[in-house]
Amino acid sequence: MIGKTISHYKILKKLGEGGRGIVYKAEDTDLKRTVALKFISPHLTDNKEDLERLYQEARSASQLNHPNIATIYEIGRGGKFNFIAMECISGETLKSKIGREALSLKEVLAIAIETLNGIEAAHNNNIIHRDIKSENIMVNESGSVKVMDFGLARELDRKNATKVSSTLGTIAYMSPEQIEGSNVDQRSDIYSFGVVLYEMLSGRLPFIGEHEAATLYSIVNELPPEIVSINPDANSGLIAIIDKAIEKNPVNRYQNVSELLDDLVELKGGTFKRRIKKPSWFLSIPNKINRGWLIGAFITALIIALATLIPFIYGEKGIAPNVNSLAVLNFDNIQEPSDPNRLGLILQELIIADLSEIPNLTVFSSQRLFDIQNQLGSDNQNSIEPGLATNIAREAGAKTMLTGNVIQTGNNTILTSQLINTSDGSIIKSHQVEGNDIYLMVDDLTTRIRADMQLTDGSDEPIDVAVVDESLSSMNAFEHYFVGVDYFNDSRFDEAIVELNNAIKIDSTFSSAYYKLALAQWWSQSEMDWDLIENAQESLSKILNGSWYTTTKEKLLAQGASELLKQNYDESEQLFLQLIDFLPDEKEAWYGLGEVYYYGSNNYERASEAYERAIEIDPNFTIVYRRIYDIYDKQKKYDSGIIRATQLIEENPESVWGSIFLGQMLMEKGDYLQARDIFESAIQHDNTHPIIYEKLNQIQNSITS
Repeated sequence: MIGKTISHYKILKKLGEGGRGIVYKAEDTDLKRTVALKFISPHLTDNKEDLERLYQEARSASQLNHPNIATIYEIGRGGKFNFIAMECISGETLKSKIGREALSLKEVLAIAIETLNGIEAAHNNNIIHRDIKSENIMVNESGSVKVMDFGLARELDRKNATKVSSTLGTIAYMSPEQIEGSNVDQRSDIYSFGVVLYEMLSGRLPFIGEHEAATLYSIVNELPPEIVSINPDANSGLIAIIDKAIEKNPVNRYQNVSELLDDLVELKGGTFKRRIKKPSWFLSIPNKINRGWLIGAFITALIIALATLIPFIYGEKGIAPNVNSLAVLNFDNIQEPSDPNRLGLILQELIIADLSEIPNLTVFSSQRLFDIQNQLGSDNQNSIEPGLATNIAREAGAKTMLTGNVIQTGNNTILTSQLINTSDGSIIKSHQVEGNDIYLMVDDLTTRIRADMQLTDGSDEPIDVAVVDESLSSMNAFEHYFVGVDYFNDSRFDEAIVELNNAIKIDSTFSSAYYKLALAQWWSQSEMDWDLIENAQESLSKILNGSWYTTTKEKLLAQGASELLKQNYDESEQLFLQLIDFLPDEKEAWYGLGEVYYYGSNNYERASEAYERAIEIDPNFTIVYRRIYDIYDKQKKYDSGIIRATQLIEENPESVWGSIFLGQMLMEKGDYLQARDIFESAIQHDNTHPIIYEKLNQIQNSITS
């Protein structure tokens, strides 16, 4: 590249390179000035949307005019190269300066104040840097500071950070919320600059691992080494300021740059009062601590995950008595917050299965927790919302809840968990398990949880049924299983049956897959032809006669459904009532009980009561609505059904089921033309439901006959 001309810039020499691209010193042949020309890495511009977003950010940043911000002259393209031309600054990066010499307190404060003046100017223009680091801060010979790379940072998110090895240094400055994939605001820049302050004062980064995942884990879960252990002469006031700037939870940081600047200016002038002093017990703890921020905003700043590492706090007190109910939440996937492979849900199911058979312990099913979340206004079926977690656990009646996160690094996996008292949010115990066999790791973790909760079967030894014996389901089987559950929850039973069968083909002992498959076959066939029950019976018999582990809930529901399909209604009723007595908020048990009354005694009033209880537990339990509308039909209460279907559409316009039920009621009332309009409109909303086409065919036959 040296000597070449790109657009109107002649390349003079290479200045440096990183995850964003290569920077050259160049001459602007039009304006006869020296510039820094940054060629943007192809991975940041591999599609038009990314490139346009980057250009928009750079254009906004180019409007900034501040003595502590490097000026952007041009954003352009020359041949196959995308580039940004910016002010060429003499001097060295702050990173280089820190590596070359120890900085005095006076130098640290001078550099910090000038840097923050530039950042504050950007924030005042609604521009967040997102990649504050010592390499992006230039210091000239006179000590003046320029902040570089405004406008490029948006493209360095977590997906790029884990793909580009040269970004390890950048990762070390990322805030916990950036790592978790949450929305960031100006407090993320404050965190990153707090890391720079730490680096200036100690000569090293607070969080750095051998690889990206290790660094990500440290940022979210660990406290940094105490600065005084590295630099015994470090100013205590500045240490306090740094501690506040790099709080895990943004709520506990400085809320804007002005607050941070005020403290630094006071420290420089000798008037700083240490208003942010840490309690003495906080300063005395070891470094490796699981912080509450990871599991969401529902844990306040006081609830820091100390329990594993400070036994003098919890060890002498012991576990609170009668801790006998537990809500297990899905584990957060640190590297991939969207959790595309459902690893967090898989861990949740394995832990629930391993703990659910302990006497005197109620473990709530994942479905129950999602049902409560739905009642609280969230339709998320893939993860428990952090802000709702505590309320969900309390609503379920859980005295304790288990939260956690997972990080995978090659063949190695790290599980971190927190056992939390739901009444006050205090952490009972925290654990970290590391290994390469997810089942052995879950077994290790649940064994520790049993000990934490002092759960035994009356003998001297804690209960432990190894999860490796309970479920050998492979990850591929689980992936099919969860896709099937998605279809199942939307009452798309044919598709659910296909996916659940795929899971069973991979693992013929997958009890939960048989359980859902049996329900899908039962509910699907009972809707169409009550006589076609052989497949459902076969799946139910797998649960009842299989040699593998099955939960009490699965056994009772399978027995109840089996007796129901055999038309042994009295026996079925008793089994469903037994399950309801065991799990009062189990919607599937209430649905089964409703089926007993619907088919066994044709007692539609009692059936309706059971169905309505299931709907109360899960307002989106569509299979139950289908039966409720069958009752409207049998009782010829078409107008009541129309009113309720209309309300359903208003309450959940994203679902096509309200329109299906409305069309059904109009059909039964004889209003075929309006029903046809409703179904045709429903197809425009969702053209994948076979029941809509079935109803349209029925309407066409009725009109033409």
